[in-house]
Amino acid sequence: MNRRLVFLGEFSNIRFTEEHAYGVSVELWQSGNSVFGLLDFADGLQGDTPTGLLQDAAFDPVSGRVSFKARLTVGLHYCRQHWNVPSRDLFEFSGKLREAMLTGNLTRSDALHPEHKARTERVLLKRTEELAPIQAASYLEWKREVDTILKIRGPKW
Repeated sequence: MNRRLVFLGEFSNIRFTEEHAYGVSVELWQSGNSVFGLLDFADGLQGDTPTGLLQDAAFDPVSGRVSFKARLTVGLHYCRQHWNVPSRDLFEFSGKLREAMLTGNLTRSDALHPEHKARTERVLLKRTEELAPIQAASYLEWKREVDTILKIRGPKW
């Protein structure tokens, strides 16, 4: 993927209180026919928000249809089978990208307990950034930057 990177935008519904943040943020890039990016999930204290790399991402620029999956670790998990282990949260998105927003269904499931029912919610994520938060000339350069972020905030599975 040595084609020019195009930043499609950052889209978010994260709301902030004095010390906390709640919501979802998606950063999308495109290179040729490939789309890639990051998903952040905030549900507590601000700072070092859990982040996941978009996987199986697809984008149809004509219809605006977007879909992807992302693995995250949003905290520690405690139950009879798993005690004090990193959570295995799987997020799946299907929706549409428009100029000023990303809308669709976001499904969250627990990979430690696939027998539990996944939760789906309708999300409206508004464009928040016009400038790319990662400045890169190629996908490989972008991925090196992202790997640094994921080492700290990425999934632990």
